[in-house]
Amino acid sequence: DGVLLQVATEIEGHGDNAAPALFGGLHSVVDDDGGLPRALGWTWPEALRLIVATPFTGLATSKARAVLSASLPRRDAIFNLQRVLALVHALQNRDFDRLREAVRDRWHQPARAALVPLLAEVLAVEDPDVLGAFLSGAGPSVALMARRDFSRLEQMLSSMYARQGLAVTVRTLDVHHAGVSVGA
Repeated sequence: DGVLLQVATEIEGHGDNAAPALFGGLHSVVDDDGGLPRALGWTWPEALRLIVATPFTGLATSKARAVLSASLPRRDAIFNLQRVLALVHALQNRDFDRLREAVRDRWHQPARAALVPLLAEVLAVEDPDVLGAFLSGAGPSVALMARRDFSRLEQMLSSMYARQGLAVTVRTLDVHHAGVSVGA
């Protein structure tokens, strides 16, 4: 698995993107400087779905990466590290009330807000069925986490974009747990 992940990471650019594509589910990756990367699998709660809005505006990953600062103030680095750990803890313990705080960010989302239509508005959504809102990857997609009322939340996102005159595709997605089958 390590060699396959290494090759996929070299092609894709990020192990944290390559591992879920290869193995399914929720993964983080440990890259130990020179050794093979190692995928760590986590359990995604079956009850949670992602409502993803993808506007019909292009955003090159290279452009989205270029706006990121090469360094972070210590307080922001600590803030983000705490949120990553809180996210994993909330998902593993089905502590859904902690998800909104766990997906907050002080690096990617603020830097990319000007590039991603309605990012700030989606992050600010206050709805009892929305467990968390975040930028999906480098953007321009944004996502909500929820466990019920998916059609209503899809319509809410669609309406937000329509009010701004932006075409968008909104989908409710489940996390696929099975990996890619590699064989002869």
